[in-house]
Amino acid sequence: MSEPQTFVYSTVNECEIRLDLYLPAAHVSQVAPLPVVLFFHGGGVFRGSRKSILPELKDAALSKNWAFISADYRLLLPSTGFDILTDIAALCTFLSTLPTIDTTRILVAGHSGGAYVARQAAIHGTPRPRAFFSVSGQGGHLLNPAYFTPKPYLQKKLLGTYKKYSTRNSAEFLGLKVCSDFPWDWQEKRGKKATGEVPEIGSRTWLSSMASVTGARLDFLTGKQGFSKMLLEAYSKDNEVDLAALVPQDLKILFPELMIGKEFPPSFVLHGTGDKNVVMRESEKTVKELERMDVECEFVAAENWGHGWSAETRHKPNL
Repeated sequence: MSEPQTFVYSTVNECEIRLDLYLPAAHVSQVAPLPVVLFFHGGGVFRGSRKSILPELKDAALSKNWAFISADYRLLLPSTGFDILTDIAALCTFLSTLPTIDTTRILVAGHSGGAYVARQAAIHGTPRPRAFFSVSGQGGHLLNPAYFTPKPYLQKKLLGTYKKYSTRNSAEFLGLKVCSDFPWDWQEKRGKKATGEVPEIGSRTWLSSMASVTGARLDFLTGKQGFSKMLLEAYSKDNEVDLAALVPQDLKILFPELMIGKEFPPSFVLHGTGDKNVVMRESEKTVKELERMDVECEFVAAENWGHGWSAETRHKPNL
């Protein structure tokens, strides 16, 4: 079927968190529940929508008589990684109520920032997904200086008139509300200058860039102001410091690289060598951890590829 069924799988305050369910044409005569690809969209975990899918992955699933689900999740600021974990739990509970879905046969997938959510679902989902697929995935190496080091030299290039917000980046100041669906339209807005109060579209669209420039991304993820600064100060004194040892026990659950174990599902990890949005060492770190745990994993470094996946690629997971 071409049009999905849309469900609200959780409501937080007044924020309805939705998923789109696509079913194969043969589902009408299908008696047994279907295996499913559960997909999480990109957007740096700050923006994006379930409408932003990888069509090739959806088509591959449907052609094999699988279902395909694209799910929203709460976006960072004012929400945190803890809220995303709550959304994953709510999503798993909701999926168990759908008679068309076999929750024992879930392949969880994500593109860009959505791969962080997919990693968390692969680790904390109940029942645990049977496979994991990452495309240009973020979240494999969060304890990386690139995430907690300020980049003032990029401020003018990336932020323009948003420069004044680089030192005041709270959700309250930016006027952000709990949000789980923020479609991509940054290409339309990025050339326009902000005047007066920052509109919702401007603030959230530029939030990922601002987080990079200020080195505050991990503060947003954890909800702990000063966490990034603490890592930076330790790393500045000794660049061989064990950053993992500095993460408080209650925050470790937000870092997939610290939580991967032997129970992590078999994985297919795809990353372009020319990706300028998410560096390939994010995927390499995940693959290294999976290999250390003896988890089956196929890693493809797609030569000269950028930040995405296309129908023409020969690099496809064997569903």
